[in-house]
Amino acid sequence: MVGHRVIVVFVVWVSLSFLNGCAAFRSGETPLPASWPMSQGPGKQSISLIFTGEALVNGMRQDIPPQTIQAWQDVATKAYKDSGLFSDVKTAAAETDLRAEVHMLERGEADKAMAFLSGFTLTLLPASIQEEFVIKTTMKNREGKDLGTFEKSDRASVWIQFFLIFIMPFNWPNTVLSEMLYDLHRATISQAHGAGLLQTRQLTGPLQWARAAESYSKPHQGSSLF
Repeated sequence: MVGHRVIVVFVVWVSLSFLNGCAAFRSGETPLPASWPMSQGPGKQSISLIFTGEALVNGMRQDIPPQTIQAWQDVATKAYKDSGLFSDVKTAAAETDLRAEVHMLERGEADKAMAFLSGFTLTLLPASIQEEFVIKTTMKNREGKDLGTFEKSDRASVWIQFFLIFIMPFNWPNTVLSEMLYDLHRATISQAHGAGLLQTRQLTGPLQWARAAESYSKPHQGSSLF
């Protein structure tokens, strides 16, 4: 599951039988690009993705297993490749024209009392966990100079209840949260592209990048998820 160690523990905790339903519902806050894939034209640049991450459960920091980081990375890599804006997308440190340093925060909030009651009643009583993902992406050029930073976030509610078994195939948490992460990366890519940060080498200086980003962001004030 993508970044769902919290959810896995939660499901095991409250699920005392196999006959229970688990479903996730997004808040729908992430703005999506007007078109996808996007058009870049000739002379695309290569990009490498560098990942870090952290997870909090009810405010307590949790260890993140390597497979979770890998799953997060796989979703991001797919989004960057699907965008159609890059000649090549690499992971970890690599010689590329651009570098995206991506820090992911997974924040989970759960009611332990309701989880206990849900498990005690074999999930006849519902229990839920609120999941929030915050993705902060810093774009850098080949020389390592900052070009711009973008922060996107979205939330979803994950519910466990016996009767949710009927909608579980359509709202399975792994699928819903994976799509949410994908859309967060799409929104990041779209804003970076609109700011001129992903253009070919017509803009080379940090000051020129900053001016392009500023001119793009002004008409969109008030719509940011920062």
